[in-house]
Amino acid sequence: MWKYILIVLVTLSDWGLAASITKIDKDFKSLPLGYTSPILEDSDSSMKIHDVIRAHSNNQFDESVRKKATAGFSSSTWWMVHDIENIQSREQILILSHNYPAVDEFNVWLLDEDETVLFHGKSGDIAELQLNSLKHRLPGFKLTVPAGGSRLFISVKSIGPVSLDIQLLHEDVFHQKNVWEYLIINGSGAIVLIMGLYNFCIFLQLRKKIYLYYVFFALFFSLQAVGPVGMYRVFFENYTFISNKGFLLHSTIGLLTVYAFAYYFLELYSKPILGWVCKILSGITIINVFVLLFFYQSGIKMAVLASLILSLFCLVTGLVRSVQRFRPAYFYTIAWAAVLVANISRMLMLSGNLDPSPVIDFSVQFGLVFEAVMISLGLADKIRLREKDDFARISHLNSTLEEESKKVRDLNEHLEERVEEQTREIKSIMRNIQLGIMVIEGDELRVTDTYSEAAKEIFETQEIGGGDAIYLLLRQAQVTTELKDQIAAIISSSLDEDPIAFEANEHLLPMEMSFQFEKEKILQFDWKPVVDKDDLVEKIIVTVKDVTELKSLEQESKEREKELQFIGEILSTTPRKFAQFMEASINFIGDNRRLLQLNSDLSTESLKLLFINLHTIKGAARALNLAHLTPLVHDTEQMISEMMKGNVAPNRQICIDEHMVIDELLSFYSHLNSEKLGRSSGESVSISNRLVHRIHRCNRQISKNISIEKRLEIDEINIELEKLTFVDADELFREILMDAEMLARDLAKEYPEIEINAANIRFSVDGQKLIRNAFVHIIRNSMDHGIEAADVRAKRNKSPAGLIKVTLDVVDNHLRIIYSDDGAGLNINAIRDIAIEKGILSDDSHVPVNELAAFIFHSGFSTSKSVSDISGRGVGMSAIQEYFQNHDGNVEIKVYPDDKDGIADGSVRFELVMTISEKFFIHRRMNNPKHAA
Repeated sequence: MWKYILIVLVTLSDWGLAASITKIDKDFKSLPLGYTSPILEDSDSSMKIHDVIRAHSNNQFDESVRKKATAGFSSSTWWMVHDIENIQSREQILILSHNYPAVDEFNVWLLDEDETVLFHGKSGDIAELQLNSLKHRLPGFKLTVPAGGSRLFISVKSIGPVSLDIQLLHEDVFHQKNVWEYLIINGSGAIVLIMGLYNFCIFLQLRKKIYLYYVFFALFFSLQAVGPVGMYRVFFENYTFISNKGFLLHSTIGLLTVYAFAYYFLELYSKPILGWVCKILSGITIINVFVLLFFYQSGIKMAVLASLILSLFCLVTGLVRSVQRFRPAYFYTIAWAAVLVANISRMLMLSGNLDPSPVIDFSVQFGLVFEAVMISLGLADKIRLREKDDFARISHLNSTLEEESKKVRDLNEHLEERVEEQTREIKSIMRNIQLGIMVIEGDELRVTDTYSEAAKEIFETQEIGGGDAIYLLLRQAQVTTELKDQIAAIISSSLDEDPIAFEANEHLLPMEMSFQFEKEKILQFDWKPVVDKDDLVEKIIVTVKDVTELKSLEQESKEREKELQFIGEILSTTPRKFAQFMEASINFIGDNRRLLQLNSDLSTESLKLLFINLHTIKGAARALNLAHLTPLVHDTEQMISEMMKGNVAPNRQICIDEHMVIDELLSFYSHLNSEKLGRSSGESVSISNRLVHRIHRCNRQISKNISIEKRLEIDEINIELEKLTFVDADELFREILMDAEMLARDLAKEYPEIEINAANIRFSVDGQKLIRNAFVHIIRNSMDHGIEAADVRAKRNKSPAGLIKVTLDVVDNHLRIIYSDDGAGLNINAIRDIAIEKGILSDDSHVPVNELAAFIFHSGFSTSKSVSDISGRGVGMSAIQEYFQNHDGNVEIKVYPDDKDGIADGSVRFELVMTISEKFFIHRRMNNPKHAA
């Protein structure tokens, strides 16, 4: 109660402050209040009428915020105040109207001089019309203004664009204004609608899609033309969604029809950049629709911006296409320039920068009508241009058709000559072509009379035409009867059928066959179907080519290529090493073949001898990198190993056949070495060791009775003889140990260091063979499971590369060779386990370490967990022992159990000690020309 008393007192004390005064007399017609009244901004929309009255009393209303208010998109409530003085003696009926229909809230309070509320009205498009609202397309109220003074308080709020275009009109003026406004609104909408219907009828007649796009374009713009002037409130006064959000949604969706029409009308699909810009803007417009549905306030701003962008896009694309001399774009550009001018004028008026006028009020309607007419004219011009182009194209086609018709007539006039000429050419081709060409047709599969002369020569017959095709093609073929029947069935079942029937079985027809005429021939075939006018197989064309000579050349080329591969293997080693290998290998194979001839039943001991010799050949072949020989010997060795184990029954004939194959391959190597390469069997002269000793004895006897000079001369002769017949031990061992490099590469290990102490020893030819055959196995075992890989050696504090030591000395006229490496040592525990497994030892037996180590000389005794083509079969050490024993020598193993540096648990360091007799070497002591023998 006190609050209202205070309001009245404040109001009475400040009546007339800061408010415009409008006098109502008998000549009053209208007054624009929105642009003359003071304004107050309520930024949080929390003020009530009594707060506003107090603010007016405090002079808080002013004009400075008008620009901010009319800029739009504000969450504030805008208050205006205006004083009215009715100088007539009776009350007057006035209409208060807001010329912008899309205002959310529009409130009016009319107070008399005593601050009594004479009228309070509420309108806007977010709520149903109030009873005291004027039922009109625009928000408004009918006010009864009493005689004397009164005051209007007006509030406006909208989350969209805000307009303060508010007018106070005399009732008669208001009704007159409505007449011509509805005339403009309905007339403009009708014109656009008529243009749409007209073009829809053209679409129904011509079925050109561009007209249909125009119809949608015109329909949406007809609806959009009545939206900004509030016609939706007339039709849907109680459905606020349609007149508010619905209108914005419909308008935004309508933008898509504009983009679609522009895309096809201006033919932007032929302009990549403009076309993509059009598609991107269409996508943004679709996004705008969803933003309006879920984020309305942001969507309104996007919708206004999208409408502006659309107008600019249409104007720019029209200008670009006009510059490109696309004539329909002239109409299009003028139309959108008018629309853009109309929209800008309307926006300037709503923002208070342009005075209201009937033309500006309905500028959008005028622009849309002008646009619809201009674009319709442009569309008609576009169709005329297209028809003109079509007529020109038809005229060109007629000219071309006439020219082609003339050519056809000329061709028909000379057809017989051309046919005869073509026939001569075909006959010439069939006479001279080197291919056999025949055509098969009919149920009886006969050869037609069209065939090449070469077919007679290929099939060695003069009877081709009319003959049985299957008999002719296959009478001398070296194929089975089943294949002949199959060929006949495929050809017979393909005739008079769809080509797919032939294609499904084409792979069963032979492409190459051997024939036995006077000489053997190899013929290549190609089978092709010929279809008739009904797309059915009518005939089968067979082309035949004699490739006998070509195949012979291919075979010869393969043999040459094979020879080159073998020659490459031979050239990879020195002549002497190859000769020594060949001599040793041929001897081993010869020994094995004699053993097989003499023993009808193969015993375990016989198989063991065969295996050892093959194992030695394989090791030497692999060391020389003979890639063709190594796998062949390995397979034979593997077969004999299975016989030794009892997995395969011993078969003497198979062994003989396998050895014959190896012998033939060795002969082939030898043939290439001597005949193709012209290399001798070796570089050293073969002189027997016995002859050399005889020479030495004679020289010693002679040396006792001759002078010093003659004695030195004889010593020089002895040295030269030794060079021809003997090889220095250091040179021999370094040559043999070079195989360790290849084995290291194959086993992914570091190449070991080699240390040789030769003590001026020279080996005879037989001694060289003995050392080579033995060390083939020693080096392989040492590299495979003696010397460790680099990472294992690093863990045991060893250098990445292993060390191999060979020491030679002469003791009691015998040569002692000591071999060792710094590898993993000898696994004594594994040897004991294998010995127990093989029944050599019992579980509770106690055997010294040196005796356990000697078990490695037993056949089949190996501590390796896997078998490879390098080692692991348990025959290497057995073979070494047999070699030395068969040549008056010996080999033993010496262990050092206490030397554990770098040795794994359960293993011991060891060395091999080999002894050979004096007949295999000579020893020349330093400063002494005499030899050890």
